[in-house]
Amino acid sequence: MKFKYSKFLAKPSEAFPDLKEVWRPVVPIKIINRDKEFGYLALVDSGADFCIFHADVAEVLGIQVKKGKTSPIFGVTRGEGKVYYHQVDLEIGGWKIDSYVGFSYDLRFPLGILGQRGFFEFFSIGFDLKKKIVDIRPKYL
Repeated sequence: MKFKYSKFLAKPSEAFPDLKEVWRPVVPIKIINRDKEFGYLALVDSGADFCIFHADVAEVLGIQVKKGKTSPIFGVTRGEGKVYYHQVDLEIGGWKIDSYVGFSYDLRFPLGILGQRGFFEFFSIGFDLKKKIVDIRPKYL
């Protein structure tokens, strides 16, 4: 499955004064809990340890967010945040996986995050910034 990168506006800085946009590997996914599903955009992030999504998505899916096991989160929150983990199905490009993912009320990043556990463990991912394409292939499915 090949997906085109998405363009985002960027702020110029002293280091990059001509920067106006950045391209990121963002893919459409579905998060599924029993008979409910939610279409969502997520960043394919090789630096993320876990998959993390906004807690309001879990609530739409009927998940009692705060009943999940917890861990702290840093980097995509203001200060330390909290994540609640639940078992759901993720679907990408027609491939469905049973995945243990986190939901957070503290997530300040505008997209969901597909990380090492819960996503990369099931797929081989190739990033091509020049062509602006992310290639995602199932490992075991």
